[in-house]
Amino acid sequence: MGAGTGRTPLRAGPLRMTLEDGDLRVVRAGAVEVVRRLSMAVRDTEWATIPPRPRTFDVEQDGDGFRVAFRSRHVGSGIDLSWTRRSPARPTASWSTSWTGPSRRTATTTASG
Repeated sequence: MGAGTGRTPLRAGPLRMTLEDGDLRVVRAGAVEVVRRLSMAVRDTEWATIPPRPRTFDVEQDGDGFRVAFRSRHVGSGIDLSWTRRSPARPTASWSTSWTGPSRRTATTTASG
């Protein structure tokens, strides 16, 4: 199923989190909060945030876990960076997140991640 902006609750065994406007928020393992917010920001050499262009979200959730994938692109201040994040989770509380993607031109950023 697809998801876009707004809030999508996710669950895998004791793991709970919310996908909200591209960020994974309030990740809990049982009653313990382990991550407040997981997001991607791209900043130019003046520390200005390059906002993402429209994103594509794919969310699959079943009784055993979930898989989230989304794509985004940041363009501005000489930066052109595309990326895909994948976040699968299993009912055994196994969860991972990875970002991959190319820069479409050589650019200097203050921070990306």
